[in-house]
Amino acid sequence: MKEVLSSFYYGQYSIIITYFSLIFVLGILGMEQVFLRFSIAKQPNQIDTQKIQLILIGCVVLVSTTVSTIFFKRNYPEIEFNTLLLFFTSFSIISSLFLYNVLRLNTNFLLAQVIANFWKMVLLILAVIFYVKHLEQLEVFINLLCFAIISFFALCLFYVFRTVKFNFTTPVSTKAIFSTASNFFIAIASFSLITFADRFIIEKKFNYITLGEFFYLSNFFLAPFAILQNYVGFKQLIFFKNNFNLDYYFRYNRKIIFFGVFLAAFLFLFATGLNHYNLLKYQFNNYKIISLLLLIGIIRLYSSSIISAFEAKSTIGYLRMSNVLIVTFTVLLLLFAYYLSHTIHTILICVVLVWCFRCFIHRQLLLHQHKKS
Repeated sequence: MKEVLSSFYYGQYSIIITYFSLIFVLGILGMEQVFLRFSIAKQPNQIDTQKIQLILIGCVVLVSTTVSTIFFKRNYPEIEFNTLLLFFTSFSIISSLFLYNVLRLNTNFLLAQVIANFWKMVLLILAVIFYVKHLEQLEVFINLLCFAIISFFALCLFYVFRTVKFNFTTPVSTKAIFSTASNFFIAIASFSLITFADRFIIEKKFNYITLGEFFYLSNFFLAPFAILQNYVGFKQLIFFKNNFNLDYYFRYNRKIIFFGVFLAAFLFLFATGLNHYNLLKYQFNNYKIISLLLLIGIIRLYSSSIISAFEAKSTIGYLRMSNVLIVTFTVLLLLFAYYLSHTIHTILICVVLVWCFRCFIHRQLLLHQHKKS
């Protein structure tokens, strides 16, 4: 799409894709983590949970969809996007996170990943078609993507509620559910801030064209790390929930760091090869930004193992403590980036510092809790 769209429309495309990515992560406001923590799959296609959880998730999805749609229309009125189509697409993406976690708990890992990443697969297919056919209509592209997301979600919703049976139990108090949900929401909100804030800050401080350039670099160099990060969190959270071993945890983290450095080197050499043979119109010559993005990728990959272990084993007290420390540090640094940073480099340095601090806090609190227990 970078090769097809103009710089201005590619910037708008960047905002739309960032919006979809953000609402998928943040949309249920942390309720999916509560569902994983307080629900049990005792046998295939049967999950013991609490009725209040499903009611809360349904309410949160509706409110979150409405707020997200209003946010997008008010902040980006210049982007042509049918309001009803935006609403139902947002609803489908946000709800997909719940279906993803139902299948995840039910150990249907392959289908869970398909539900989580279907819209990205459609994005790739449409991008290839538009590239080959030299189509430049951004509105048509987005409409096709949205119709595919809504249609697939409807099919998945029918399949999940036809296949998986929910048995309602009441071993967990409503107060515990609300308390856990609020703490996980804060944790996920802070994660969303450091994952997506740089794009919104760059768009507000510069323009759509600059954002498009950064979005392209960010996707090229961070997407491979993000895929692995999601996979590690996806698999390890369930593993650590059932079988946490400190020796295995340290060995796994060392492997993650080694692989992260290897992947960063490969991506850098690959981009250099593309430059050398002029295989793309775009030239990867902003080495400062590229280096910072690769560093963020390594830290994010390393954090995925730490955070999955922390989320699986932490008590509410430790979760609350981590939220206070991380949110305070994150907000302060991002405010600095927004008001006092005047280059993309300094914004990215702030992001690096936030990720490092986040890893450090989660690691130390996890080890401290494990030592006490």
